[in-house]
Amino acid sequence: MNFDTLKNYNSFLVKIVSKIFKFNFGNKIKIDDFEKEVKDFIDYWMNKNSGDSYKLNLTDDFMNYMIKK
Repeated sequence: MNFDTLKNYNSFLVKIVSKIFKFNFGNKIKIDDFEKEVKDFIDYWMNKNSGDSYKLNLTDDFMNYMIKK
């Protein structure tokens, strides 16, 4: 997967991660303004990773991000 493509389709990636996360975890986690949290996480994740090497495991990474927050 091309990292630049992920960056260009950031808003689409937010929608995908939101749907996957809600499907997997349902009502187990209550997060105010869920879409904003996912967008903030995607921005954080993009800045943390480089185009050369990254592991695409966004749902687990998002869960860890929210736990640390």
